[in-house]
Amino acid sequence: MTMMSDLPGDLLEEILCRVPAVSLKRLRSSCKRWNRLFNDKQFSTKHLDKAAKQSLVFKVTQYSRACLMSVNLHGTPSVEFKGELRLLGSHLNANQIKISRVFHCDGLLLCTISNDTRIVLWNPFTGKTRWIQPRSTKNSYALGSYKEPRCGTSSYKILSYRTYNDHEFEIYEINSNTWRTLDVTSIFKLLYIGTSVSFKGKTYWFASDREDEQLGMFLVSFDYTTERFGRLSLPCKYPVGFFHDVALSVVGEEKLSVLLQPRNTRGKEIWVTNKIDGTKEVSWRKFLTVDYPERDYWITFTCFWVDEEKKVALCCEKCMFDRNTKIKDLVYIAGEDNEVKLLDFGAVTFGSCWPVLDYFPSLAYIQPGGGLKKRKRER
Repeated sequence: MTMMSDLPGDLLEEILCRVPAVSLKRLRSSCKRWNRLFNDKQFSTKHLDKAAKQSLVFKVTQYSRACLMSVNLHGTPSVEFKGELRLLGSHLNANQIKISRVFHCDGLLLCTISNDTRIVLWNPFTGKTRWIQPRSTKNSYALGSYKEPRCGTSSYKILSYRTYNDHEFEIYEINSNTWRTLDVTSIFKLLYIGTSVSFKGKTYWFASDREDEQLGMFLVSFDYTTERFGRLSLPCKYPVGFFHDVALSVVGEEKLSVLLQPRNTRGKEIWVTNKIDGTKEVSWRKFLTVDYPERDYWITFTCFWVDEEKKVALCCEKCMFDRNTKIKDLVYIAGEDNEVKLLDFGAVTFGSCWPVLDYFPSLAYIQPGGGLKKRKRER
């Protein structure tokens, strides 16, 4: 009888690269040969492309503790606590690290730390980290992937940018461990900075034209391969300042989704694009209209995640009912015909850091500190 360990290396990799990351981790300790795959950049790229994704919620509580949760959308919606995560590698104790913002891409989390001048690239599933010193501690960040031209493996870059006046952009190369200024002139203004998303080698933001606001709002994308910006139309032409609340999300790693709530209305419209593959013109279709909850609020911010197959959306709102009350968190599932079901995420509320509703465990590879040149010297 042929055992898995007896199979040729290429065939074994083709089988294992289709096994979900959580299941693959259970096999890690059973064989040194399989364990080595967790640190193999080519295998991690192949696994990211071919393995099924298990969607989880990553959140940071008000006590700065990071944890994972799963949401069951079948029957009566429920939430299951999957475990607490520890971010290591800082001069601070793990319990002292205060994550203030998180950006997600391919199972990697780019975190800013309120009590550390550095930023950190973190794979919570493998435990690997890369602490990075930015040129400025007042910038915002985005994370994206690109394929290395020689070998086709996935690598990552960090985009740093000022959020006020004229945007100035810098790129951090994970492989070379270097920052450099991006030679572009921005003729747009980024809006709703905290709503950006990244997938398929691009990051997307809401934006407006710097010189002609009559053009209304649109989406701006940044391509991490060409290091150039592009524009993408929204479902309709909307004037700047038209919305009370907006948000972006990724659907199945293939499509974009936007949540739009015009001012003086309660309804939130969720729109989904066709499959974005770079060859077809992007079109939009309305997915859901959410008109809940019926209450008066002074300000609200929403993040959301769409399950297109089940025709539901998971929404998390941060609501402030007036200037004198604290921000409250509300989590619910919205379905067709405005059917809404509240979820209990526990007594501990979210901290100032937004939850990542579409996180998935992956083997995404983080280049060790020092870059490729340092690794060559060590050989």
